[in-house]
Amino acid sequence: MTDKRSDEPAPGRPGATNPWADGRRPLEDMVIDEPPPATISAGDVIGRALAVLSGNFFAFFAITAICFVPGLLWTAYVGALVVGVLDGLVPSFVSAALMVGGMVVSWLMCSFVSQAVMIGTTVESMAQRSGALSSAFMLGIWRLPQVIAVSLAAAMAPLVILALAIGGLVLFKVSSPLLAVAMVTGGIMGAGAVACALFVAVPAVVVERVSVAQALDRSWTLTRGSRIPIFAALFVVAIAQAVITGLAKAAMPFEMGKIAVDLLLSLLSGAFGATLGAVTYVRLRETSEQVHASRLLEGLALLRKGR
Repeated sequence: MTDKRSDEPAPGRPGATNPWADGRRPLEDMVIDEPPPATISAGDVIGRALAVLSGNFFAFFAITAICFVPGLLWTAYVGALVVGVLDGLVPSFVSAALMVGGMVVSWLMCSFVSQAVMIGTTVESMAQRSGALSSAFMLGIWRLPQVIAVSLAAAMAPLVILALAIGGLVLFKVSSPLLAVAMVTGGIMGAGAVACALFVAVPAVVVERVSVAQALDRSWTLTRGSRIPIFAALFVVAIAQAVITGLAKAAMPFEMGKIAVDLLLSLLSGAFGATLGAVTYVRLRETSEQVHASRLLEGLALLRKGR
């Protein structure tokens, strides 16, 4: 006799149908979660980001180390040149601005590549799959121009809102302290709202085959109705980072140790920020579009092949 229950979804069983979407089959051996709630919460995205980061700590550490080696080498090179110029061993016509500019660009490039790689790795982790780091780095390099453009646009938009509010004070020569406070407060709130609205633009451009403008629009659409939880998550993370940094510096008696702590915490902060953005993006796709994380791997696979 045939067991009629054999066609029913069975979490963790190979070939179990996906109960969330259009009946596609998930990857084998996947434990299918329950359908997500209607909206995200700050505690949920922070908790899942911490879980992903702790579960992939060594992989993320390797990603960070590999991505930031060029920046460290360039920084050491610039330091050697500066010492050489001061000691007269290197011609003084070597531009200090060029050296420092190159160092900044090197660190930024490392940061953007690292961010893209960690976003892809986070999506894989949430889909209960892991790939080769070499493949993840190819994804980061392939999407690097788009990541740079989207990152700059998402960072500049809130600053433009805030600049307009402050510029209005000067342009209209506001003399009322109450009105000035209201305009600045409105500018800060507007900048925060735009920052939350564009928070998942970078994960969108990494995971989906979209342009820069489309990634910004996707983020604006996905975050609609969830910007308060996103703001709450960012606020909690910022407070926690400030407290941890202050305690770590206070516990370090040596100045060089404080510099090392600063560097380490900045790398960890960058890793957690990329992870938090990716987790938020996946959870928004799950809650608003009922798309399981396993479905997002299709776009990543195409990007890694350079299509």
